[in-house]
Amino acid sequence: MADPVWDMTFLQDVVNELRMQWKNSEVPSPKQSVVALKQNQLEGPIPKSLLDQQQLHYLILSQNNLSGQISSTAYNLKKLLVLDLGSNSLNGTIPQCLGEMRILWILDLSNKSLCGTITTFRFGNQLYIIKLDENKLEGEIPRSLINCKDLKLLNLGNNQLNDTFPRWLGTLPSLVILKLASNKLHGPIKSSKNRNLFAQLRIIALIQWI
Repeated sequence: MADPVWDMTFLQDVVNELRMQWKNSEVPSPKQSVVALKQNQLEGPIPKSLLDQQQLHYLILSQNNLSGQISSTAYNLKKLLVLDLGSNSLNGTIPQCLGEMRILWILDLSNKSLCGTITTFRFGNQLYIIKLDENKLEGEIPRSLINCKDLKLLNLGNNQLNDTFPRWLGTLPSLVILKLASNKLHGPIKSSKNRNLFAQLRIIALIQWI
């Protein structure tokens, strides 16, 4: 069973690590490139003009009442590091462009009504955290997740994914937390002679704990 205290400590460690990367990089000051409107009462669709801000690095709109679909205009956010749209009322599918962002660190689209399949993730991405839990996503877990070599947390829980246990995720060298609870995974969890699989894994959640 996942330890929520350790879970939060781990997430804070990841955030601190990303802050250090930010400090040592050549990106502009966060004061010039952040939109953080978390936990307000914002309604309606995300303005396309906001998704056209090419200097934006942090877009945090979680815990609002935003609705509508995520526009493919998000592809214009070439320098985006953090995209947090969790806990809104957004619907529709996940735009393919979100899987093609080259320098994105955190992708949080959790607790919404997104449907369809999970997007394909490009080779050479820099994703640390992917949270797509609490949606209505279907199909198989995309093999392109193997391209997320820096991935530390993957949460696909509480969807409608129909697949066998993705043992191949064990080759991700940095994966620490894996949450797949409340889907339609089936078949055996096969053992492997490769002891290097899931080498860094600390938490795995395959069932929903009350």
